[in-house]
Amino acid sequence: MSGPRRPKYSAPTRANCRRTSPRGWKRWWRTSAVPVEQGELLLRLDDRDYRLALEQAGARAAAAQARLDLANSRLSRARELLAERFVSEDEVQALQAERDSAAAELRVARADRAVAERNVAKTRITAPFDGAVVERFAQVGTLAAAGTPLLRMVASEGLEVEASVQAADAAGFAAASGHVFEHAGEEYPVTLLRMVGVVDRTARTQVARLGFDGLAAPVGSAGTLRWEAPGQRLPPDLLVLREGTHGFFVVDADVARFVPVPEAQPGRAFQVELAPDTRVIVRGQQALEDGDPVREAARDEEPGVGSGDAPAADAGETRPADATGGGAGD
Repeated sequence: MSGPRRPKYSAPTRANCRRTSPRGWKRWWRTSAVPVEQGELLLRLDDRDYRLALEQAGARAAAAQARLDLANSRLSRARELLAERFVSEDEVQALQAERDSAAAELRVARADRAVAERNVAKTRITAPFDGAVVERFAQVGTLAAAGTPLLRMVASEGLEVEASVQAADAAGFAAASGHVFEHAGEEYPVTLLRMVGVVDRTARTQVARLGFDGLAAPVGSAGTLRWEAPGQRLPPDLLVLREGTHGFFVVDADVARFVPVPEAQPGRAFQVELAPDTRVIVRGQQALEDGDPVREAARDEEPGVGSGDAPAADAGETRPADATGGGAGD
């Protein structure tokens, strides 16, 4: 017989960077695996076409500004003549419409110039955060269309551990303690940051993200995440079915007592709430009924072997139990 223990669990895990940057050449300024700082130039695209487009947009904006200046001047003069009755109201309104149209054309031209300026600025690829370039996807001279990934960066800070946790264990995982990421024989303490609230339909798992408490594992490290579940759980082989209800057996004054656990599922560990000195029957429970007398077996005694008056094990020792029904004893 044995008392319940705080179970330990594990899940496949990978250490990832919280921020990655595939960016999408004319020249490389930094090579792979070299640390870079935020804002540092990484590479530059051929910007000749973009600069020509910027000049065209600037010229159109200047022409639109000139037309607007002329429209303002004509409108101002027409208003003066209107006061002296030399022009009609309709002529002034027509000049007002021309002025408004010229102002709208100027706004469009300025927007086109701003787009062209942004296109030129995008030819300079700078580091979005402190980190390192870990992969290059193209070589100098390669045509880089819009959206083409050119490199991949990882941040030097903000590393996270991503683990796939069974959906049924998600609640216990979130309330657990002692999360440790194991990789290459090393242990890295981690803390739960968040649980992704989506269950994978195929694997029935949820993604958990954890942060390193101190020293972090290398980016991309694969390993195992271990944790201690809160409360007490018993292994699935102790679960039995009695009168349509799942449960397990404990010893109460040398008598087997069935403890129902309605929410338990066959093949899965189940949650229990027991006193620390509770003796749980771990062998022979399949043949037991509530109220059957039981005895504690010696370490070298197997279930169903030996006489009914075999000496009981010393209660002070930790030994597996041999639970027998009333007909098997005295």
